[in-house]
Amino acid sequence: MSDAGSKKDGRERRQHARVGVSVRASLEVPPRAPLVCEIYNMSVGGALMNCAQSVRLHQPVVLHVDDFGPISGHVARVSSTVIAISFDDCDEAALADFLIRRQTGLRAADLATSAG
Repeated sequence: MSDAGSKKDGRERRQHARVGVSVRASLEVPPRAPLVCEIYNMSVGGALMNCAQSVRLHQPVVLHVDDFGPISGHVARVSSTVIAISFDDCDEAALADFLIRRQTGLRAADLATSAG
């Protein structure tokens, strides 16, 4: 989630495919207590989340993703309640597997709901 994802010339230039998710997480922003967040868009390169408290642009953070673990990164974009994190150090294969499992689980749940 960096400027590489902007559409300055009308084309998407992100390096990694984004996936819509609903994942609880906590954002470690030293020296403050961790912030509770909800990730709603994620890739192996970063995450977009709702968070009630603000952070500073470019600030180093650690995102603790439920059912996955910690990922080091920095704040790439901030608005009133939305924070974009760009990952600095991440096991991309493990995160891709996590995202696939989340998507598969969501689809199975959706199918079960619509069938009943």
